[in-house]
Amino acid sequence: MKARTLTRTMVLVALLAVPALAEDITRLPGYLDLDWIAIPDGATEVQDIVLDPVLAGLAAGGSETDPALNQALAMVKSVRVKSFSLEGVNESSVAADVKKLQDRLAKGAWQRLIYMKDGDETVTVSTLSHGGQLAGLMVLTYEPGDSATFINVVGDLDLTTLLRLATQMHGEELHGVLSGGLRRNDAAAA
Repeated sequence: MKARTLTRTMVLVALLAVPALAEDITRLPGYLDLDWIAIPDGATEVQDIVLDPVLAGLAAGGSETDPALNQALAMVKSVRVKSFSLEGVNESSVAADVKKLQDRLAKGAWQRLIYMKDGDETVTVSTLSHGGQLAGLMVLTYEPGDSATFINVVGDLDLTTLLRLATQMHGEELHGVLSGGLRRNDAAAA
């Protein structure tokens, strides 16, 4: 499913990012607390990732051969990924959490950049600007009965650099999602 493709691409970009040292990330514009979103009991696939200053040392050296990676690492201060499967679990609270977060983004200063819907499956990408600069990126994917993913990226972001890096990593998949919308893969459709 295409929501997973977009999610995987965004997670890979997010995993390359490392928060800055000595900053209270929760006070930065673009930060969204995702701790209140409960992972359902029985979820068989779970990714709950918080990249914090402990990991900063791992990327401090950067890559001598990939300037785009270095630029992406330098701009991102915080990444939070919360993703889980919904197959066979009671997801009523997840639907409420998705709605609550969508409402919060719509009522705040966040601007919806991408919205895709295919049946009940939705993908939303929103951005927050602060002082004329992109300060936050929020990706929300939800497919009832399948999966939910919440990704918050905070920093002095350059969307062009992040998309270029994502394209280098998964160009064909990302191009398919952005140009063709959500499409089921053959295995899921069978």
